[in-house]
Amino acid sequence: MPDILKLINKNYPGKRCKINMAAAEEAAKIYSFVVETIPKKDAGPGAKAPAVYLNDKLLAETGGLRNGKVTHEELVKELAEANVPKKSAGRSSCAVFLDD
Repeated sequence: MPDILKLINKNYPGKRCKINMAAAEEAAKIYSFVVETIPKKDAGPGAKAPAVYLNDKLLAETGGLRNGKVTHEELVKELAEANVPKKSAGRSSCAVFLDD
């Protein structure tokens, strides 16, 4: 099963949401994972936005951990610590963004 990076965004993404999306895009050039972007309204009751999860681990949440944004460097560190596989040389550097 692939590793999933979940980005919970405000209905109108602001600065922190855009920082999270940029960090995911850059990290996807190095690591192999799936990115899901989820609008806050679809994230369930009590969900905070912006927020970032790697699988089930909270990486950032507004008003809490990292105040809702994760930098490229922080995300790469988390991906490495979670043993997310790196892309092999010559593989495409495209991220997969799911927006249901």
